[in-house]
Amino acid sequence: MNQKKLFLVWLLALLLFGCTPSGSDIETTISTTETAKSTSTFTLEPTNTLESTSSPESTPTNEPQQTFMDKLYPEYIRLMDYNVNWDSIFPDNDPLNHEWRTANKADAFKRLIRAINPDIVCLQEINPARDPKDVSTIFDKVLPLENSSKWQAVIDKDTLILSRYSLKTDNYRMHTTSNQKLLSQAAALVDLPDDEYKQKDIYLICAHFDAFGGQENIYNRQMQADMIMHQVADLKTPGDNIDLVQGTPYILAGDFNVYDTDPAYHLTTLITGDIVNENLFGEDIQPDWDDTPLTDAKPSHNGRELQYYTWREDGSGFTPGILDRVIYSDSVITARYSIILNTEVLSLKNLLKYELQTDDVMMNGETEYFDHLPIVIDFDLNN
Repeated sequence: MNQKKLFLVWLLALLLFGCTPSGSDIETTISTTETAKSTSTFTLEPTNTLESTSSPESTPTNEPQQTFMDKLYPEYIRLMDYNVNWDSIFPDNDPLNHEWRTANKADAFKRLIRAINPDIVCLQEINPARDPKDVSTIFDKVLPLENSSKWQAVIDKDTLILSRYSLKTDNYRMHTTSNQKLLSQAAALVDLPDDEYKQKDIYLICAHFDAFGGQENIYNRQMQADMIMHQVADLKTPGDNIDLVQGTPYILAGDFNVYDTDPAYHLTTLITGDIVNENLFGEDIQPDWDDTPLTDAKPSHNGRELQYYTWREDGSGFTPGILDRVIYSDSVITARYSIILNTEVLSLKNLLKYELQTDDVMMNGETEYFDHLPIVIDFDLNN
């Protein structure tokens, strides 16, 4: 009888404690609850992905494991690409706020850049009348650099490049003729520390293509893409306006307004080098250093590979689209980590860890009005 009683006690204990949810189950429950807050009809994301750290059951390894938004290696170069929606990153009383400004996301922007902690940044929809220091000052306050260094910034039209490293613009800007000024975009050579990056730098073009449908805007977007490929052809060959050291990585980032409602051939041009207006911008090129096409990073929401749109405006009549792109020379640089940061469906755990709020990527949290979402890419130069 005593043995039978002991067996029954052991069986009861197993039933009581063996079915208790594990820590990972609890985290999954929290993430699912947070995800369910979204009122959109789009597919919800799973929770057992890079947004969470590796599970305890993972095979031990000496290699560091990728966790959500943490840079795997410090020498990776982190790019942030973001259309901020016309001066939303500045306070309401800023006299230079653009006339098309509709939202105040100054505090949310500070939380985003603090969490992302980028090395180089491509922003769009900054008032062209601004001094680029208006933006670099924000970064100096939120992400102060060592040794009293300051963030560097250059602006061209509404596109702005920032860098924690030195920026070279002489002979590196877009070279447009007097009747091509509207085709210009911000461009600069990011001068990386020679001792750390073996004298390798990064050439960055930060672009914002014409918006809206119609033949005129479609034509303008193609002209803008052709102009960029003309610039790439120039930088790859000795002479003319700009020369890069052989093998210098280059990145084309920004809001390219790639709509699914028009042919969007300008994206094909940016990847393959197929120039349409050859009479103005020269013959087709093979844009990468190894004479192959460039690569589209194709990040996904929080790295979960279910949602890929970078722009969304519920009630507009348009479906969410991948308007924003990061395209790069993959023969000399590798994208090791890429996400579209969407705080609306971020787990409570990561919201707390990175001090973010659910509506930080919305233009209006009360009405759940979105616009563009920030893209984050970690590049490895040691190809």
